[in-house]
Amino acid sequence: MRLTSDLSTPRVLVADEDHRAREALCERLRARQYEVQEASDAEEALSLATSFPVDLAILDLDLEPMRGDELAKWIAQQNPDTAIICTTSRPSYEVAVDVIRCGARDLFEKPYLDLDAKVERVAALLGERPRGMDDPTPHQTSHDLARASDLKRRFLSAVAHELRTPLTVIKTFVAALQRQASGPLTQDQFEVLGHIQVESDRLAHEIDKLLSLARIESEDFEPDCVAVPVEQILNPIEGRLRARAREMGIELLIRMDDPEALVVADPPDIAQALLALAENALKFTGEGGRVVLHTEVQDSTLRFEVLDSGIGIDPRHHRDIFDIFFQVENPLTRRYGGAGIGLTYAVRIVEAHGAQVRVRSRLGDGSAFSFHLPLAPEGDTEGIEDEQSSPMGASCRG
Repeated sequence: MRLTSDLSTPRVLVADEDHRAREALCERLRARQYEVQEASDAEEALSLATSFPVDLAILDLDLEPMRGDELAKWIAQQNPDTAIICTTSRPSYEVAVDVIRCGARDLFEKPYLDLDAKVERVAALLGERPRGMDDPTPHQTSHDLARASDLKRRFLSAVAHELRTPLTVIKTFVAALQRQASGPLTQDQFEVLGHIQVESDRLAHEIDKLLSLARIESEDFEPDCVAVPVEQILNPIEGRLRARAREMGIELLIRMDDPEALVVADPPDIAQALLALAENALKFTGEGGRVVLHTEVQDSTLRFEVLDSGIGIDPRHHRDIFDIFFQVENPLTRRYGGAGIGLTYAVRIVEAHGAQVRVRSRLGDGSAFSFHLPLAPEGDTEGIEDEQSSPMGASCRG
């Protein structure tokens, strides 16, 4: 193996068991004067990454004995400056989530239909962090972080939109088959279609959360706050939560100390934040358990709280659980499903209202998530007149 002494030459590692795809990509990269090392499996890639620090690694997700996303995490720990691209021949929503979670900057679908475009993307990533330059100024660092955040938001939105179209087609065909548009169905076939419908609805819900998260993380997002009775926030989501709780064998209690209390909020967004918190509680509460959604007037605020009797959360993870795609479980063995979006979505909405989500939990003792929003001034039943009169200040617009 040749190690270059020319630090201006970008170094690239390509790890892929598909030798044809690997060689074709490496040939194009070498034509751009990059120093390229190839690996046909994860062990070889690990060895190369240890002895051959790289600027960029292109890793196939189907590597053995370690998956490409796990290898990406290891490389990122050893050298956080290494840019990562993952490749796969089976793109899906779950794959996109895994790729983002491991810190990859892009996902290439195989077979490569346009190698030139792929190489240009590599060049763009390498160009973001050229070697041999002076350390960035604080302004440059801030600009780079803002750009990375915007790229992540746009990537999330693009992935979600791309997945929504084929999912809509699937749901349409399922509905047509259930109506027996193509002929009579057996009971077993109806049951299979029912399972497809349930899973399609679950995926659609995750995609909607992903799109909503991209929306609320945009620079121009601001909640449209009005004075609204708390029951008008909870009533639209109650039926959905009760149906889910019945399906899981969990007792659901919704308690409003004062259903007519006027709270300053964006009703649809706060309702979705509460829905995400309650769904998270249901997911980690076993059959026979209990979930409580409670509201209580406290001085000049209304306290929202979601409590459960579930498995609880280790206190050392209390901060991490609000990070997008974070999973306390091992992603290869986890039992509870989900993409790790719900809590991030909820906390972003609450923060946009100028509030903070708090968590109380220990392993085996269930969990409680809560936040406070201001009550509307007395006599204000028409909504918030302007930002200066809003108890939320600049966080809400009238």
